[in-house]
Amino acid sequence: MTEMEWLAATDPTPMLAHVGVDPRDRRILFYASRILSGRPDLLTPDIKRWADVVDKVCAGETDVESLNGMQSKAEWNVLPLALRGWSGTRAHYSAVAHIIFHVGGEPEEYEFNIPPEELQPVRRACAEIIRDIFGNPFRPVALDQSWLTSTVVAIAQGLYESRDFSPMPILADALQDADCENCDVLNHCRQLGEHVRGCWVIDALLGKE
Repeated sequence: MTEMEWLAATDPTPMLAHVGVDPRDRRILFYASRILSGRPDLLTPDIKRWADVVDKVCAGETDVESLNGMQSKAEWNVLPLALRGWSGTRAHYSAVAHIIFHVGGEPEEYEFNIPPEELQPVRRACAEIIRDIFGNPFRPVALDQSWLTSTVVAIAQGLYESRDFSPMPILADALQDADCENCDVLNHCRQLGEHVRGCWVIDALLGKE
């Protein structure tokens, strides 16, 4: 995958494969958390239990091994919904199936045959979330410690804890006040796309791994 392909990608499957991180890396789990929270009305009891543990792992309340006991149930619960579920829901279930199988270390290889007009909007949204969490792997940003003023850190911490990322442009202004001139950082803070918990800029500023 080239840089241009990464920036234009709409399929999360090769994108996650390209970043080459452990399937249970915290960034993967933040992606899973966002996908699962997108349609809480579609979560079955087994998938919701899996999602709740993912959220606890992301919050540091438990370790990733806690997923082991419910992994297979979540996988086999979501699969028929993606394959034969109700019209209008299968695209979302296919995204959920993909990330559940990915976290389990068994990439999903099923062909769901979902109409493109239903599948593509879901894939585009997933791709945007991946880019928000992982940034551009072709242009990693070296953090300058001089950017970490008390104002920058306070804003970043507030965004992380509240999960309200609407003030991201304010963070960009604070970074500029701290003499940050990195276009990738500033543009990411000001872009109109969705920002989520695990956003690469926020994580970098707060020293999260």
